Amino acid sequence: MSEERLYLDVAIWSQVVSAILFIGALVFIWNKWIVPVVLAAQVRSNAQIAESERHRDEAKGALGALREEIDSARRDAELIWTARARRPACGFATNFWSARCR
Repeated sequence: MSEERLYLDVAIWSQVVSAILFIGALVFIWNKWIVPVVLAAQVRSNAQIAESERHRDEAKGALGALREEIDSARRDAELIWTARARRPACGFATNFWSARCR
């Protein structure tokens, strides 16, 4: 084996070993710093989603209560309208202060 071939083999194996060490370092860095950050972001995102769902459910409940209030107001308006329709018309041309217009 020539001296040139020896240096070539050393250079090739040096590249192989450095590639393996580089990949190992990437795996170590990934597991040491990247994975915890991703997991923390996932937990934070899930908490935000849960909070949004809670707000949505509260808004749906409030919307139901408001719809009931609107229905009640409509019923009251209909009662007022029918009661007003039953009363005789009182205007300025008639005696507004008469007993039948009160």
